[in-house]
Amino acid sequence: MRKLPLLVFLLFTVGHSAKAESFASHMLDSYNQSGERSKISEKLCTEKDMEDPKVLFNLAEVYWGSQQSRDEFKAYDYYLKAADKGHPDAHARIATLYAKGSSAVEKDPKKADSYFKKACDLGYKWACCYVSDAKKCGENYFNSKGDWADFLFLNNRYDEAYDFIMKNRDSSDSKLLFYRGMFHEKGIKVKRDTDKAIYYYEKATAAGLGKAAYRLGILNLKKDEIKSQYYFEKACDLGYKLGCRARYAGVFLDHYAGI
Repeated sequence: MRKLPLLVFLLFTVGHSAKAESFASHMLDSYNQSGERSKISEKLCTEKDMEDPKVLFNLAEVYWGSQQSRDEFKAYDYYLKAADKGHPDAHARIATLYAKGSSAVEKDPKKADSYFKKACDLGYKWACCYVSDAKKCGENYFNSKGDWADFLFLNNRYDEAYDFIMKNRDSSDSKLLFYRGMFHEKGIKVKRDTDKAIYYYEKATAAGLGKAAYRLGILNLKKDEIKSQYYFEKACDLGYKLGCRARYAGVFLDHYAGI
């Protein structure tokens, strides 16, 4: 059976959706699965869509894309438009751009602080932890124990992250399981142990975390390519974009093995 081109599929499914979802949902879902940004753009959106902050934010995410296909100027433009319409995630994204600097904007700590504060005010709680005059920031600012562990680990607060994760060692939270695997894989706070890393990544994958399946794909890349591709496919199915791009990583073995 001949496959419909992605563009035709999008137009058909959007036009016949019983739930009348916005184009953004279809675009982002399709982009996550295909990585074909060139076929998914604002040209698919109606004027009404372009007034929707969720659509604008998702367009920004599409243009942010991967490092190889990124258009930071277009992404920043849409993040800005979404932020102007009150999208909290967009304020957080812009804050991050100003905090780090990019080709689209120069590093500006004051602007970063302003956007983080706005994101915080709009309910994007983790942003509250980045506001310069934040009085306190803790687990209660986040939606789950896993999100708090995310914050600690990604900000290199490894001692706190490890203590928190071990305090909740009986939790079935997929992110807590993932970071237990990460500690063992990288040798952070514990002795490096790939077998234990795989054990926790498998548990996190079973709990539905795509990036855990991706790590399993990476760890199996050199020793079992079939198993590696299985886990990349699994990561993709669970919505982790890097898994979708790494499905055919055999030809890029050296690159992926270094991740």
